[in-house]
Amino acid sequence: MTNVNSCQLSITDLTNETLKFQLENIDLSIANAIRRIMITETATMAIDWIKLDSNSTVLCDEFIAHRLGLIPLISDDVVENIRFPRDCNCKENCIDCSIEFTINVTCKEDQTQRITSSDLKSSDPRIKPAFDDITIVKIRKGQELKIHAFAKKGTAKDNAKWNPTTGIIFKYDSNDSDEIPTKFYFEVESSGSLKPENILLTGITQVKKKMNELQNYLKHEMK
Repeated sequence: MTNVNSCQLSITDLTNETLKFQLENIDLSIANAIRRIMITETATMAIDWIKLDSNSTVLCDEFIAHRLGLIPLISDDVVENIRFPRDCNCKENCIDCSIEFTINVTCKEDQTQRITSSDLKSSDPRIKPAFDDITIVKIRKGQELKIHAFAKKGTAKDNAKWNPTTGIIFKYDSNDSDEIPTKFYFEVESSGSLKPENILLTGITQVKKKMNELQNYLKHEMK
């Protein structure tokens, strides 16, 4: 088994959207665990509770709700201080487990009007749509969309809308003598909800947490 203390991590490229890095001197199982946890167990914020006060658009309520849930929300400065809904004692929504959003748009012109992610107004300036030009629905004169929505904390294990990545490329080199992987190459592409470096840091933190929990469990069972 590889000594984890000898593991080496090197950042080869970092932008606002992607992170490329290399891992050396580590087991394939641990490298793959980091990949999987970055995808499925890195928490972000996403719209999860919606009340439609008025919807006279061409799309049904469920379609609107689905589109809102898939809009990436910038979560870097908020998510760590927000509780998971399952850990909160409130009955529905509160400031400890949710962030409120509203849309209030009525078309008053003759031409078609787009309602986009820029029309989502947040109660917290730190959390907002990662992109302003995502189309939610198009409306004509006299049509309107008025909603109250709440973003909740979650992970992709619960629903894909909380996935902080759009994909992770994972490759490795093998030692010719024994065909054991010796170096791993990662490319992490962010969905916009978290900076790519924060996806990596959170993933590594989650791996360490799980390993510590397993170690404590085994110590307890062996007593």
